[in-house]
Amino acid sequence: MTSNLLLTNLTKKYFDIPVNLKEGIINEVVNKLGLKSKFQLNDRHEGMFFLDKHIKRVTGCLFLEKCLDINLCDDKKILKCNTEFNIDGIFYIIVFDNANNRVSFLNRYFDFLVYLNVDSNYKKVTFNKLISHDDFFKKSNIPNDLNKIVSTESKNLT
Repeated sequence: MTSNLLLTNLTKKYFDIPVNLKEGIINEVVNKLGLKSKFQLNDRHEGMFFLDKHIKRVTGCLFLEKCLDINLCDDKKILKCNTEFNIDGIFYIIVFDNANNRVSFLNRYFDFLVYLNVDSNYKKVTFNKLISHDDFFKKSNIPNDLNKIVSTESKNLT
């Protein structure tokens, strides 16, 4: 699948996030952090950040599964999703902006970043942009160091 075909499969598509999926992710995050209830997430800034990251990652992967007919998520473990994938020798990494309007990811070899948007109420996932490796590093002014965390303001990607 070429990047143009990928764009065709993603443009103007969306994924409505089911309430039960969101609740399942919240419950798993609560368990993973060893909290007694989801209300304790509000008491910890890192807890809300952790939840935000997982909701975006899981729902984004499910959106791409639906649009591209690929498998990125484990049906038995709700938080286990792969944000890196390969289609016909082209390597992609799925990215989102976080609560601080930054995009961060572990820099591994990739041809394209698939930049997705999850609305602030966690109701819908949409495709934002496909960004080539070269364009990303030119626009962001970040060194291309493999296996290092890369972080840039989301406005640098538009």
